[in-house]
This record gives sequence, C-alpha cells and structure tokens, in this order.
Amino acid sequence: MAKANSDVGRKGKISARWIILALLALVVLAGAYLFFTYGSLPAAVITAKNLNSTTLVSIMAQKVNSTALVNLSYSGSILVNNTDPLVSFFYNKNGSQSWSELRLTEMPNVGDIEAKTYLNQTSGKGVGCVVYNFTGPNATQKCENSAYPYSVYTNILGYLFDLSSIGNVSTVSYGLQSVSGQPCYSVSGSGTVMVNEGLFNKTGYAPARFTFNTCLSAKYNVPLNVEVHAVLNNGDSISFDVQNYGMIWSGS
Repeated sequence: MAKANSDVGRKGKISARWIILALLALVVLAGAYLFFTYGSLPAAVITAKNLNSTTLVSIMAQKVNSTALVNLSYSGSILVNNTDPLVSFFYNKNGSQSWSELRLTEMPNVGDIEAKTYLNQTSGKGVGCVVYNFTGPNATQKCENSAYPYSVYTNILGYLFDLSSIGNVSTVSYGLQSVSGQPCYSVSGSGTVMVNEGLFNKTGYAPARFTFNTCLSAKYNVPLNVEVHAVLNNGDSISFDVQNYGMIWSGS
C-alpha cells in the first residue's frame, strides 16, 4: 500500500509539473503571437524599464512617425462643476505633413475654443492657431508660425490644468484587453497637477491628485480610450472620458 501511495504521489507531482509547463508554454506562445502580429505593443510596454508618461508617448509616437498615412479621431466629454463640456481631437498625417485639431465645446467661463496645427516635418515649419468662439459669428483666431505648433494645446488645456505642474506620475501595466474588438494593452497610473479653479467659479490654480486609465492599441500603439479623474483638496473634481471612433493607417 505504501508503494502504491508513493506511485500516486509521484504521478500527481508529474501531472502538476506538466500542467505548469503547458501554461508557461501558452504564455510564451501568446506573447510571441502578439509581438509578431502587432509589433511593439505590448512588448515595448512590458519590457520598458521605467514605464512613465515620457516612455508611453515615445512608444505611441514610433508607430505614427513610421507610417505614411494616419488618420485618428477621438471624441468624449469632460465632467466638471455639474456641466458636461464636449471634447474632440483629430490627427491627420500624409507623408511629412500633419494636421491636428483639438476642440473644447461649452467650457464653463470660456465657451467654445479650438486649437489647430499644421506641421511640415521636412521643412521644420508649422503653424499653430487658437480659435475662440469657433461655433459663433464672432470667432477670433490667433496664429503663430512655429517649428513646434503643438504648443497651442498648452494654451487650450491651460483652461483646465497647468501642464507644467504635472508631477509624481507613476504607471502600471495590466495586460491585454479588448476594446470594440481590438486587442489593446491596459495602462493606468496616477500623479499630481494644478487645476484651474476658474472651472469652479474661483480664481487661480489649486493642487489635485489625478488617476488615469487607457488601453493602447496592440497593433497601432495609440490609445483606444482615455479616462482621467482629478480631485482637488477641497473635493472639487474634473473627469475626462474620451474614446477613439476612427483610425486609418496606410504605408510604412
């Protein structure tokens, strides 16, 4: 009987070992499939030594910069002070030329505001414009020539946050998910930022803690959705919920 029990114990250990090896093999094969099918994600996220906001932007930009034709469209809303302003973002690239547009509609104490950019990467020349009240008859546009026209986004987003104050950012990756049938890699994190209290009928900027969650397309590296929630020390809060609703990629 002792020998029989010993044989059963050995067989149980052998079976468990093979199950573990089989699971490891599946994980390796799944990772290899994702890498060779979709490219740098999720491999680039998984292998990043310091997964921070700079690393994420670099990873996302690689695919866009190496592709000849790119069209991206996002839309969503911002929940602030019992209002629900709309936000939209468009990016178009054709060869060395790119155009983008960021719109905030019905912002408290601001109204409708838009940023537009054009950049020619070959010549290094670009134009950035801010348009106030872009939906009304009294629209006002201010443009500047610049090698980095995207700085106009700082002007618009300054009505929400002081971007230069973003700090203490930490990120965590969670693994593969799916958004609208597209495989993506979930990344979340937190940080600190100064929020414009004009959104709450006050003056100045106040410190806030924010959390975010996004899922980066495993094929294209760009976000399929972005959620951000910031809470001020006094309990006021602002939230973003933006979704991708269109992507076109062609050439490399």
